[in-house]
Amino acid sequence: MAMTNLSGQIKVHVGEREFPLRAVFKPSQFGLLALIEVGCERAGPEHWQVRAKRLGYPYLNLDAHQPPAWVLALVPESIVRHRRVLPVGVADHVLTVAMSDPPEPDLLDQLRFLTNRSIDVALTSAGSLLAAIDRHYGPADSEAADLILWELAQVTEPPFETGEAAPAVRAKPTPAARQTAQALFDHLHTLFSEKMFKLFGNIRAGPKLCRRGSGSQELEVVFPQSHLIEQLPPDARAYIENRVWALREAVIVRLESFLAANGPARGLAMSYALYLAGRALQEGRRPALSPAAERDAWINFLYALAIRFFPAVQSNGALLALVAEQMDQVAARLARLLEDTSFVSDPGASQPWLMRLTAQSPSDEPLDSNSPPVAHLVDLLLSEAVHVRASRLAIVPQNDRLEVAYRVQKALYARDSLPLELLYPVLDRLCATAEPSGALRITGGSAPWDCRLALSAAPCGPAASVELLPRGGAVKASRALAARHRLEFVELADLDAPPELLRMVPMPVLRSKMALPLGREEGGVLKVAVGRPPSPRQLDALRLSFNSQVRVALAAEDDLSAALYRHSRPPADPAPLSPAARVLLSGGPEAAHNSKP
Repeated sequence: MAMTNLSGQIKVHVGEREFPLRAVFKPSQFGLLALIEVGCERAGPEHWQVRAKRLGYPYLNLDAHQPPAWVLALVPESIVRHRRVLPVGVADHVLTVAMSDPPEPDLLDQLRFLTNRSIDVALTSAGSLLAAIDRHYGPADSEAADLILWELAQVTEPPFETGEAAPAVRAKPTPAARQTAQALFDHLHTLFSEKMFKLFGNIRAGPKLCRRGSGSQELEVVFPQSHLIEQLPPDARAYIENRVWALREAVIVRLESFLAANGPARGLAMSYALYLAGRALQEGRRPALSPAAERDAWINFLYALAIRFFPAVQSNGALLALVAEQMDQVAARLARLLEDTSFVSDPGASQPWLMRLTAQSPSDEPLDSNSPPVAHLVDLLLSEAVHVRASRLAIVPQNDRLEVAYRVQKALYARDSLPLELLYPVLDRLCATAEPSGALRITGGSAPWDCRLALSAAPCGPAASVELLPRGGAVKASRALAARHRLEFVELADLDAPPELLRMVPMPVLRSKMALPLGREEGGVLKVAVGRPPSPRQLDALRLSFNSQVRVALAAEDDLSAALYRHSRPPADPAPLSPAARVLLSGGPEAAHNSKP
């Protein structure tokens, strides 16, 4: 009753066409009776006759007209049904077609080309035209198409019927993959509760709005209930796909704009992308760790939340109206979600936590694991670790920077900080370079170096630890070489050279000669560690350099290189290490999460 106007009509718009319904309400013994006449055409045939005359076209009553079969065959059935044009007769090589609306010029040109005839147009009522098309060409799939279009308009599809099938066979995850997944989950657990994780899981199993295109970063519309679309004729299928695509593409564009403008919503969507990466690792797959690379996950997350926030939204058209006109309500519901203590452990910390996450992986910076700056940066960090013979490299996020530190024997050093937005691209590059087991091999100017990569949860985000494994037979070979030349073998990891001896010879000279003074012995003989047994000439060069009698001791070359670097560093490091980096370099990744920021 609210939809009817003063004359009792209800106007229904289907696309660009308007169809009137007539509603009548009468009392009955059981209550109010509503009678709705479907397909009424305002003033009936007289209205269409007047309309045709006003537009300058003849009027044709199709109910009393029977075109010959050969005339019907002049125009392909697909064009008849799609463009709603019916051939009704031929006179003097001129084909007459019936339409309900004045034709567009391109349609007339197409008909002239197909039939090789001139075209005359007669107007008729829309209802009579549709009935005549079904009567002459047989029942089409129009009812089936309308039914499927209604099915496809629904936004609450069942899981795994949205173009993304459930994984049939899951590979067994490696211990390194499980550790990486646990690091991501531990990081998310610093803010979110198990109830939020359950919400993430429900959204992951629910309907999808888009997916990333194969071989590109473009977003493709997911067609719901694709198994129904496949049963349609090509014309009906193209019509339905175009309708669904247009609606969903419009929704995607508006959701993207909202995420770009709303920081907390973008941070929450990135958190969902991290959750998906953790679940993929648990299933034996290797996902992209950078949340900025999962734009489809952002859109699908916000799409699912909108459906849950507003249950009255039951169609793609209603969803488009919501995201076009009522996104402020969606933003308000998101804000209330972040204030709900059953979802968020500390509502007061949610805004800084989400803002830090968006800064760690900005959506406006097109950097990923394959970007040349990121690839070269990761190679540089690993090569530096090998150059100084570090035993461990740590990459730890802070609130405003990305901390990089080395452990060289018993000393810890901080490298120059990196921009915070490089965190996830660097982590993603490290994981993509490493084997599924976490093994990582550094190749460069020196011999290959075997490493082991591990991710852990630090207070400000996921952190990476690269352990440089000692070369298998290097120490054993050095011991055997020392025994063969009757030299003492020393391990330098815990030894400190006296400062007064280091001042005797400049450090560049010590590096060039690969020699480290260890102390004075009886008679003023200087004990010097070298990497290889010296020749008589090299021994004389050492005596001249230190201006003293020397006794050489043999050390492993890697051990000596690390000791020389450790002694060449200033005693007070200008960039103090954070507690998380110290724990990561000293106690391993499992202890990093327990440190205070």
